[in-house]
Formats: sequence, structure tokens, C-alpha cells
Amino acid sequence: MENTAILTSSAPPPGVKFRLAGLQSSKVLVAKSDDRLVDHPQGQVYADQWFYLEPAPTPGTYYIRSSASQKVIYSKRGAVGMYKKTYYQDQYFVFEPGSGQFQGYFRLRNNYSRTVIYDNGQHGVGNFDANGEKYSDQYFSFLEYQS
Repeated sequence: MENTAILTSSAPPPGVKFRLAGLQSSKVLVAKSDDRLVDHPQGQVYADQWFYLEPAPTPGTYYIRSSASQKVIYSKRGAVGMYKKTYYQDQYFVFEPGSGQFQGYFRLRNNYSRTVIYDNGQHGVGNFDANGEKYSDQYFSFLEYQS
């Protein structure tokens, strides 16, 4: 039987499967087979919703890899999606902790492109200037998979 627990305070260790839930949207990120990164309601669980972390070459950064497609999330100005794992720095992420009303959540931040991923639940998944205003659609939590 599978159990899901919300982990909001820290990233799971590399190799542990999880889903990424948007604070505003209450949906999870999905790695589609056509390389799009989209969202889907949390209650319906499918294989393309599971991710795991791998250390990226820059210390303190991670690849976010789909356990279904084995591709990783990328974020460059104006575009997010899935791509084969490379040494492109738009695939290296840090988990920026929230504060105040966003305490216990984090932003998926790409320091190379200076973007954060958002999911507002209405217009899909995209990215925004990491140094711009902070909105609730930029914050996520980990839903960890345990067998």
C-alpha cells in the first residue's frame, strides 16, 4: 500500500519519489510525454506525477527528474518543460524556503535563468522573474511517496 505524507520543511533525499503540490492551485506538477510540464488535481494519482532529486553539478542544486520519463524539469525565461538530463544550467534548481504567509513552502528557483516556477491552477504552469514580487502561485510543497 502507498502512503503519502506532506513534507514542507525540507527536500527529500535524492532518489526518494515525491509529487510537487502548488500552494495556490492545490494541483500537482505532471511531466507529460510530449515534454510539457502541466498540472493535475492531487486526488488523481498517475505515474507521470512522480519525481525524484539528483544532485546537479553546481553545489546545492538539483535536477528534478521525472520517474516516468527520466527527463528533468527546465526553466528558462518564458519557457518551462521537460528535457533529457544535460549540463544545461536551466535544469539546476534550488528550493528557496518561504517566510511569513509562505512559511513551510518553497519556490522552485533556477539561479541561472533567474526564474521560479509557478502554478496558478488557471493558466497552467509557467515561470516568473525570481527577483520579482512573490506570489502564492510560486510556492510548492513535497508530497513524498513511501511504499
